[in-house]
Amino acid sequence: MMKIMGSNPANTVTVSEFARILGISQPSATKHLQILYAVDLIDRKRVGTAVFYSLNLAHINDYHHLLELAFEKGFLPCKFGFRCENCPDQETCS
Repeated sequence: MMKIMGSNPANTVTVSEFARILGISQPSATKHLQILYAVDLIDRKRVGTAVFYSLNLAHINDYHHLLELAFEKGFLPCKFGFRCENCPDQETCS
């Protein structure tokens, strides 16, 4: 679903379009979209009876930044022997 929305971020996609593209039922597509919406990865806009979904790029970029920090900090040895009180990066390290 994220790839479908990301392949053309200018366009929005409806539940029925997701269901058709992915070959799943509309209720199943709705459940997946509800999860993505609940964690703020997508936006939705109601127009009449239709609901259009699109990527929440601001929030996705925030997650991307946090994941980069996690990999940067998580896969390097600690220069301060895990004595956080001596670490100049203690606020962003853990």
